[in-house]
Amino acid sequence: MSTKLSRRHFIISGAAALGACFLPIDILRRARQYQLDNDDILIEAPETFRHTLYANYQDDGVWQFSLDQPGGDFPDAKSWKWWLKRREHIDVTNPRKVTDWAEDNEHYRLSTTNHSWLDDPVDEDLWGNYIEWDYAIRESPEARALSYLSGLDLGNGPVSDPSGREIGRLDYYFGPHPGSNWHFAQAEGELVLPALQHRLRELGESTKLEI
Repeated sequence: MSTKLSRRHFIISGAAALGACFLPIDILRRARQYQLDNDDILIEAPETFRHTLYANYQDDGVWQFSLDQPGGDFPDAKSWKWWLKRREHIDVTNPRKVTDWAEDNEHYRLSTTNHSWLDDPVDEDLWGNYIEWDYAIRESPEARALSYLSGLDLGNGPVSDPSGREIGRLDYYFGPHPGSNWHFAQAEGELVLPALQHRLRELGESTKLEI
């Protein structure tokens, strides 16, 4: 999805964006000039890096972060083999342990000597519960980005220029509303992205921000 910026939007908002809470004024001026010249966002990423922090476009001037893989749709249900190994810590090469697990958990239709079902997708309700809880809270790329960013000295909330005028936000959400466990970090305002990349480098983080 395009990240091109409206020149009109930049002229309206850019006059106030002469500094940010963690962006030196010279870098901010460079980011501003880059926006004017290229109608795009300047990201001065490190040449070498261990992690990639993806800024996934959500709406005009809004990005949601994911760590080491782009954000997207929920993953399709994995196989029973994956589930038993990753979630239940069962040795799937041991038929007796597989059968015992199926019987102990009242999956009687699975408790057969023929374990070909191990390659089938897990039940829909079981997978849905996993997505709603462990995946949403800890294991999704978005939740991992939140855990990463919230553990750094970045702040949470408005990003302001030296005069105190807000130019954007970096917000952490630990379940945005009742009924949703989705954990994620979100940026609002184009200048927050070059500010964040600069701050990551300043903190010694080997992380590249990619839009």
